[in-house]
Amino acid sequence: MITVNGTIPKRIFPVTRDSKGAAIGPPFDPETGRAQWKPFQTRDPFPEEIAAWNKIAFPHNWALVLGAASGITVLDIDPQNGADPAAIAVNYKIPRTFTVRTPHGGVHWYFTFVPGVKSQKPFDQNPGVELKSNGNLALIPPSRIDGRGYEIVDDCEAVLLPPAILERANAVHPGNGKWKKTLGIVPVGEQDEHLISLAGALARHLPVELWPTIASTLAAQAAPWPYDPRRGRWTTADFERIAESACQMEQRRRMSISLPEVPL
Repeated sequence: MITVNGTIPKRIFPVTRDSKGAAIGPPFDPETGRAQWKPFQTRDPFPEEIAAWNKIAFPHNWALVLGAASGITVLDIDPQNGADPAAIAVNYKIPRTFTVRTPHGGVHWYFTFVPGVKSQKPFDQNPGVELKSNGNLALIPPSRIDGRGYEIVDDCEAVLLPPAILERANAVHPGNGKWKKTLGIVPVGEQDEHLISLAGALARHLPVELWPTIASTLAAQAAPWPYDPRRGRWTTADFERIAESACQMEQRRRMSISLPEVPL
């Protein structure tokens, strides 16, 4: 099963078999009466919705809402549109990450969501490559299309998007021109500032349940940075400390916004 920092994303719902994602069951659009999945971009399924899904008797698929909702971004490689997974892996320097083989010989590479990365089809002018993030979904195992199944081929932790993809994904944090630079190689003397900036941006844009992923995201981002002999090696404790501080600050900010103003 797909995991983010060991946690299974909650934004999974049933869809029709042999479909790219037509929802089944509640919630229903009040005007058309059709099942819809858009609400799961901003909330988890309600218990009564899950109970209704468990009563579905006919074969169906399962889909995961992508982007900030689940903390997952997918790079979708489709050989039917001319993309070669092996060549793409070399071109974008794809690291080891959670990987699914799609029914027609393609690949879904799963990565941790980065704020500012938008869905793109085609991605990098390649008609067989799609970057799926906010406002998108992906069918997940054991879903089937045309009698063929989605199969997990590397059941490891999803990792951060590689720099080669981020550079082409217009990963610019709103209102912060340093965001793209933060996601690249950061020189000695600027690394502390950039990690703090990255942690703050992640805390601000991710839901609370995904905050535990921030420390591991910082670690993955800092891994290729040049060594700074003045401060020494980054440690797990360093990343956890920075992430905890950012989350505490964001929690205070959110509480200040939600509290009603009390007249004097």
